[in-house]
Amino acid sequence: MVPPSIFSAAIFLFLAIHVASQGPAPAPAPAGTGVTVRYSFNASLVPLSPDGFQRNTIVLTPGQTAGQGPLIECNSGDTISLTIFNNLPYETSIHSHGLWQRGSNQYDGVPSVTQCPIPPGQSFEYRIPTVGQHGTYWYHSHSHAQYVDGMKGPIVIHATSEPQAALYDAEYVVSISDWYHQESPPVVNHYLLGTSLGAEPVGSSVVFNGVGRYDCGLIGIIPGYTCNTPKNVPSFQFQTGKRYRLRIINMSALSAFTFAIANHNLTIVEADGEDVAPYTVPALGINIAQRYSVVVTANQTFGNYTMFADYLCAHKYLILPVKGRALVQYTNATLTPGTNAAGNPSQVLSMTSAPESSVPGTSDPTTKLTCDMLDTLPLRNLQPLSPPGNGWSSANNITSLVAQKSYLAGSPNADSLTFTMDFNMTQTTLGRPDPLINGVNYQPQQTPVLAQLATSGQALQTALSLPNTTNAYVIPSSVTSVTFILNNQDGGEHPFHLHGHVFFILGQGPGLFNATRDVPNLTFNRTALRRDTVTVQPNAWVALRFAADNPGVWFVHCHIDFHLLAGLAFMFVEHPEQLYTYTSALQTGPPSLQGQCNYTPEVPSTTSLDARITTLLNGESPIGGQPSAASGIQSGQWTVVMAMLLAAAFVGGL
Repeated sequence: MVPPSIFSAAIFLFLAIHVASQGPAPAPAPAGTGVTVRYSFNASLVPLSPDGFQRNTIVLTPGQTAGQGPLIECNSGDTISLTIFNNLPYETSIHSHGLWQRGSNQYDGVPSVTQCPIPPGQSFEYRIPTVGQHGTYWYHSHSHAQYVDGMKGPIVIHATSEPQAALYDAEYVVSISDWYHQESPPVVNHYLLGTSLGAEPVGSSVVFNGVGRYDCGLIGIIPGYTCNTPKNVPSFQFQTGKRYRLRIINMSALSAFTFAIANHNLTIVEADGEDVAPYTVPALGINIAQRYSVVVTANQTFGNYTMFADYLCAHKYLILPVKGRALVQYTNATLTPGTNAAGNPSQVLSMTSAPESSVPGTSDPTTKLTCDMLDTLPLRNLQPLSPPGNGWSSANNITSLVAQKSYLAGSPNADSLTFTMDFNMTQTTLGRPDPLINGVNYQPQQTPVLAQLATSGQALQTALSLPNTTNAYVIPSSVTSVTFILNNQDGGEHPFHLHGHVFFILGQGPGLFNATRDVPNLTFNRTALRRDTVTVQPNAWVALRFAADNPGVWFVHCHIDFHLLAGLAFMFVEHPEQLYTYTSALQTGPPSLQGQCNYTPEVPSTTSLDARITTLLNGESPIGGQPSAASGIQSGQWTVVMAMLLAAAFVGGL
């Protein structure tokens, strides 16, 4: 760890000299014509029962009454000001998933990568530009496993001229998530300790917009815990003849879902904030962190229809499937949006509830989907994007450089680079998860990588000499186009997310990528599907390409939260020669990022996995503080509860 005094001195020294050798500053982000939309939330632990089982939940107030935070809403070109007051007993952070943070990398919200976490009792203002973006996004903590505990919520950015406006009359946000009856510290500890034998912790129920219905009869009475089976289920009201845009977000920690509405088709019009040509399906596969907008027409007989969200590929986790159920209710009432958490009129209708008895016993259309349908490759973007650099349509750089695994794969003067990432979910001899990308298990740094580079007079050389455990891949400022191949050598699928960019999906296939065989089959069409989160199928590859036009340190990771915590991540250090422009922001941010770096967590994040495990064995927690005896099901009760759940599943089904 760099002592605070040295860190401060480095910043002031750096500001005192003119670093002419760093090259030209990056072009400023285009100025938006919008306004600053302000949201302020207090983060605290509150006992809630989102599905009937009471547990401590991270709540963002004002606005949160269930297992997720309030809707953040603005118009394209606005700047979102999001202030978090940390009333939690441990540090926290917020990442705006899918938003590029162009020119504002310091607000990307990733501890040890772009910032230090927000200490208990302090606050931090994130400033999130939305110029050039519209669509469906979400926010979540990037600290520990806090979004498992409820620190997450939807973001909707409305286009100033909506390309798909003629296709729908009103809109809903429909988030889907697995929900855990245990707080994240004991759940993650159980996984990292290896006592799980590598099996990821499985959620207890499925919630829609943070609300679900759990049958408490499945577990009976657990001393010290309260569970009351809800009488209602989540409900979305439709007026006959109207068309509804459903902004579907998978906010899960582990689970991919199939989504469907009985007797209604889904017309996809957006994927991960990117408008797509309308494409109609009977059911939709959606992986963790992905978003789709679908248009549904209320053209059926007046009545109630079941909304389905079932675990997809549940057999991979060696469990029986847990089913999520909500209701679509036809109504004669006039539906109008209310007010959002910023105090402004909302454009999004609010979910309601209805008696569970009103859910019809309809056959499940999600059974039509298979694991390999998680990504809808037939989708094509509505608006072609300008090619990302001179190397966009060329396959030569893929053919010649795909074998390179060094930090700098190619000449510093090249305008395009290709990296390949072979990854696998391995285990230590003691059975602890030890995921590797190109042989490296990611380990967080005490001093954020962005701060290390912004205060360096030789940022490129500093980037190239970062510790191997940062898993950093450097993109020099001469590079305009980056291709990276993800080779999944694991038997499970993995949803990978790239911060700061969208990528084109060039292709995917079984086995390991082979340039001779696979390059001729790649798609270099500018209308090819682009998104920020992609599913890498089991024992398969995917080829992705993005424009290197956003200097910063950008995290890339599996969005199965337990895999990320175990180290399945890497980062791109993009145009490090230009990161000196962040020096002033790191010192004078609102409040000072430097001041946050003076906070020392109870367990330093630089410790190795083995050291973190030793800490766990000593009775401490590196993932968000020690829960109280009444805060969740503790490790001693874990085995008993899991046994009861499995027994109940075999008897009656979850």
